[in-house]
Amino acid sequence: MWFDAQEDVVRCVQVLPPYDWLFIGTNPFDGMTREFAESFDLFMNVSDCPHEVLLPEKPRPDTRMLWYPVAELSDWTYGPFYWSKRVLDEALEKKTQTYLHCDSGVNRSPCIAMAWLTSKKHSLEEAALLISRERESYADTRVSRFQRNIEQGYIPKQLPEFYARCEEYLVEGFQLDYDNILYKDPPIVALPERLAKFRGKK
Repeated sequence: MWFDAQEDVVRCVQVLPPYDWLFIGTNPFDGMTREFAESFDLFMNVSDCPHEVLLPEKPRPDTRMLWYPVAELSDWTYGPFYWSKRVLDEALEKKTQTYLHCDSGVNRSPCIAMAWLTSKKHSLEEAALLISRERESYADTRVSRFQRNIEQGYIPKQLPEFYARCEEYLVEGFQLDYDNILYKDPPIVALPERLAKFRGKK
């Protein structure tokens, strides 16, 4: 089974307080022990591989596993950023122990975490330091990668404005159905019409 490793060798980082309920890392199939896996309430998968492959068995019966597929080299559009904001906002409120991952844990999951942190009034540089545990060389690399993704068209340039509109026009009573959120029906469709114009734009 995926959690049969004798010791934990999965590569991940715990974000600094007050976001220390959030871990960002590599595919959990890659060396995560059962004990470590059981410490998480929620796995957020932003790779292009379904969690049924990466997590063949839930570590606990009540473990929640969500997947929003993001290709490494493609236009990510606004879908994964809106989806992750809704999930992480709720996790922040409830202090849900969360493992956010892609495949290697160096591009998609850190960038999505940094983007979400900017929606909490952190600068991009502050966000990078939070997820790099204040190691400046790591943080500089993450900022450079994030900016390169914008330049290459993977991350939308209007993301800050998009987040601001998300807050302004937040749908009242929006609830996450953890069992039925599928990549074929991303929550982006739940946005008001005034946000629809952002869909697919950079």
